[in-house]
Amino acid sequence: MYYPYRCPECKNQFDIAKAYSSIDLDEVCPECDHLCSKKNRILAPGQFYGEKVEDAIYDPVFGCIINNSAHRHRLAKERNWEEVGNENPNKMYDNLERQRNEKVEATYDKIFDTSITVRR
Repeated sequence: MYYPYRCPECKNQFDIAKAYSSIDLDEVCPECDHLCSKKNRILAPGQFYGEKVEDAIYDPVFGCIINNSAHRHRLAKERNWEEVGNENPNKMYDNLERQRNEKVEATYDKIFDTSITVRR
């Protein structure tokens, strides 16, 4: 991936291609050979800059940086939104099991109805 830098000495803008794992390494300006740190990177809108890049991500749904899942959950709750796809599967299975048991009991009650009256 290409990362844009601006040299603090000569104000030259240049792009460096490097892996995400080496994003925090310093780079050398091709014009003046000045060492450019990660603070000289030009950030695009929505890019996160911090001590650890993997600590946060930009979420276009919320239009801001999300620090962790608790932060995302709190923002969703403030907007009265419900996260889809993050449901607890055990909760879903418990609900399906309950519905299945209700159907079985209703069928059982219908078949073995004890309220049948006998004529004499």
